Amino acid sequence: MKNIVVKPLIIFCLLAPVSVMAQEFEESRIITAQMNDMQRMIHEIAELQDQADVEYEHDGVERVGQLGKIIVEAEILRESAELSESGDEVNQAWIEVSRLTKLACQIARGEEAKECK
Repeated sequence: MKNIVVKPLIIFCLLAPVSVMAQEFEESRIITAQMNDMQRMIHEIAELQDQADVEYEHDGVERVGQLGKIIVEAEILRESAELSESGDEVNQAWIEVSRLTKLACQIARGEEAKECK
């Protein structure tokens, strides 16, 4: 009877580290994806800033300064998340950069722009 109880315990002890490693790998993959996505969003804001600069010549509305401040704030969030390497902090930074990207879109294209999501 002892032999039957010991085998499942041994199997569990051998598989537990594999499960932990798989979870760590998945968290690392998610962090990497969010960091890459934040970088993409920052580039998107920079493109909106470039477009706003061109539009300024036509409509005279100054948007470039506001968008520049948003880029700086988004970069600070991304760099802070990168240094922390904490999944929760990276996720929170990703949420904030997403919000800033939407705000930048609304500034560049107008409050009611349908493409701002």
